[in-house]
Amino acid sequence: MIDGEITIENLVPKSVGIRDLSEIKSFAVRTEDQRRIYRVDFLGDGHVEVMYSQDGKVLEVTGRNVNQTLTNDNEIMCSQGKSVSG
Repeated sequence: MIDGEITIENLVPKSVGIRDLSEIKSFAVRTEDQRRIYRVDFLGDGHVEVMYSQDGKVLEVTGRNVNQTLTNDNEIMCSQGKSVSG
């Protein structure tokens, strides 16, 4: 927001990555309606799911208890969030 003007960008991330592989508890891939869904469960708590189209474009990113940052190249980097219990 600059001088009272708001710009909203319809962000379509180029890719989604994991910041620290040592935080991963499990990784799974499944196919639904010709779309690939990648799920990463983090140690302790939290997960991220990324849905890709047949041509490799990111369609949807969902998750729970994760930290994420967006790079200048529209890449989302995810890491384990704070545990619900801590």
